[in-house]
Amino acid sequence: MTGQSILHYDVAEKLGEGGMGVVYKALDRRLDRAVAIKILPSEVAANAQRKRRFMNEARAASALSHPNIVTIYDIASERGADYLVMEYIDGPTLAGVLEAGPLKPSRALHYAVQMADALAKAHGAGIVHRDLKPANVMLTADDVVKIMDFGLAKLAEPASGSNDGKTLTFATEAGLVMGTLNYMSPEQAEGRTVDARSDIFSFGAVLYEMLTGRRAFSGMLRREPAPVTGLSPEVPGALEQIVTRALRAEPERRFQSMADLKAALEQVREAISSGAVAQPACEAPSIAVLPFANLSPDPDNEYFSDGLAEEIINALTRIPGLRVIARTSAFSFKGEKRDLRAIGERLRVNTVLDGSVRKAGSRVRVSAQLIDVADESHLWSERYDRELNDIFAIQDDIAEAIVEGLKLRFSPCIANRAQRPVNIEAYNLCLRGVYLTSKLTPEGLGQGRECYERALAIDPGCALAYQGLSSYYCNFAVFGLGPPREALLTARGMAQKALELDESLAEAHSCLGSVLGFLDLDWPGAEREFRRAIELNPQATAPRWYYASNYLRVMGRLEEATVEMQRVVEMDPLSVLHTVNLGWMFYERRLFGLAIEQYRKAIELDPTHYMPHWMLAGAYFVQNKMDECLACVEKAVMLSSRVPWSLGYLGLTYAKLGRRDEVRAILDELSARRQTGFVTPMSFALCHIGLGEFDQAFRYLQQGLDERDPTLFWLREPTLASIQSDPRFRALLRQLKLDA
Repeated sequence: MTGQSILHYDVAEKLGEGGMGVVYKALDRRLDRAVAIKILPSEVAANAQRKRRFMNEARAASALSHPNIVTIYDIASERGADYLVMEYIDGPTLAGVLEAGPLKPSRALHYAVQMADALAKAHGAGIVHRDLKPANVMLTADDVVKIMDFGLAKLAEPASGSNDGKTLTFATEAGLVMGTLNYMSPEQAEGRTVDARSDIFSFGAVLYEMLTGRRAFSGMLRREPAPVTGLSPEVPGALEQIVTRALRAEPERRFQSMADLKAALEQVREAISSGAVAQPACEAPSIAVLPFANLSPDPDNEYFSDGLAEEIINALTRIPGLRVIARTSAFSFKGEKRDLRAIGERLRVNTVLDGSVRKAGSRVRVSAQLIDVADESHLWSERYDRELNDIFAIQDDIAEAIVEGLKLRFSPCIANRAQRPVNIEAYNLCLRGVYLTSKLTPEGLGQGRECYERALAIDPGCALAYQGLSSYYCNFAVFGLGPPREALLTARGMAQKALELDESLAEAHSCLGSVLGFLDLDWPGAEREFRRAIELNPQATAPRWYYASNYLRVMGRLEEATVEMQRVVEMDPLSVLHTVNLGWMFYERRLFGLAIEQYRKAIELDPTHYMPHWMLAGAYFVQNKMDECLACVEKAVMLSSRVPWSLGYLGLTYAKLGRRDEVRAILDELSARRQTGFVTPMSFALCHIGLGEFDQAFRYLQQGLDERDPTLFWLREPTLASIQSDPRFRALLRQLKLDA
């Protein structure tokens, strides 16, 4: 084909070929630039399956925009030939560079960090490369990595997730194995379902080869590779451990996200450049603090034992290098017979803290033991008999002992924490408030608020009580339990008071960020508060969850929101709420198959929770699977005790099914309920949208804006597509100071 012209391109020379296409260098006559053209060979063009895979490659790659991913300029066909036009890289492949032998660790890290960043971007978009190898990594003259050939890329969702052909879906036939054997993960080699962790394995194989000059595997994956240091004694132990972890046969034992792997690499790179000894970031200890058993005669003291465990969790999240499982997941084993090894495997931690509390009068006895889940050996155990007013010292003693038990460098974050409340009775009420509000039920929220208010009556300087009330009023507004403007104003005051007393309270910053966004429409100010919260406690789930849901998603930065929620789910893998929110991120990105997968996981965690059924209904709605949608939304209405917003979605569903009389009945019910209490305007708007009564719908949406109803910030979600082309919709977004 050299010397020929196709459309706007003059083909100059052949660069190479493989099973999925022939690549030529060409000149784009319109822009006078060199490009690379990949053409499906004529001998396979007639093969519908291979042609489909070729075009899927093009669509997957063109959806990505990243400085370390080869850019796709065009997809076209001419005279029966299908081809794509992409960025021309005037440089060698990584495979060519490695022919000269292994790389210095610093250079390998230079390439590896760029590759990890690119793959994190792809994974955030739901794309798994599936054929990562040195031959698919180009290097520019400036030593910039360019990953190419997503020819085997698979958008990680089943074929049912399509959206009228707009969503990229690459359903691989059962048992079909694609990829390059020497770099394939075990699950890919066996034809099993793969996810981003398969790319992590392939990445580990490429990094291994960069460091040693030889392949990690020469055939089918049947054993661990030889040590990384075998041919390169300069490789730091921390970097060797990163490779070892990435190459583990079991996906759950590898890094769980490319973002985490990149962070580990950057830590080693920084240590090498500074001359310091690198901390083995990938093997950093991890811990789950289980709810302490209440051995007190009074069963009501359970909140105290739970609160003590939660305070220890909060202390441990401040320790650099320690991965701490969040409360929701750790406490999910409460009341069960504890198989510590099984718990460790399920939560993917290598240590577990177990304990008990016996409280009698003014005395408390706390027993705690730190256990290595691999062999259930005791790393440390201790018993504390103290007066209740020494409870803070007990928490510090336990946290410091864990640090020593895990052989981590002691962190000053524990010793230098901001002063906590000194009144033990107020403190106990705060613990009970956290215990009650964590249920996120109207009853639990209300009882938790009473505890915080009683704590402030006893100790007006209790910062934790102000933080708890700020969180309560934020949730009160978001869940539509009352007038949102009033609730958000109260949340602001509580957060500001908490921060006046203790500026280091991360959740108070998160609440203030939510108020700045939802109430003031001050989005730059909101982001500053969310980032401050994460800076104060990067391992806590609440700040990242708030940032993802209440800022990044609202601003349309959905890929970033997905990455944040993936981190939250890793820290709290058994949380229904977080699992659902990760599904919501996929849903808003129109990746409905991935969304449905998350919603189903959430239902498995708790079939009685209303939220995953409601979210699943939305995914079925936009795919026009109305029988499934109706069953899910009716279940959500029942489980939520007919909260107004669930009735609104039921009305929207009835309308699509043509059951207009039932929609009118729901509107009557909502109107009657509004005579005696608050009903979110969005509930009415949903019913009118379903009925096609857009004038009424926009009147309610404007009312929601005036009342600062947080549900209004979900306007861009897919079930509301019927109004999103209306000029009034764009005007509403502008009023919300969102990109229209």
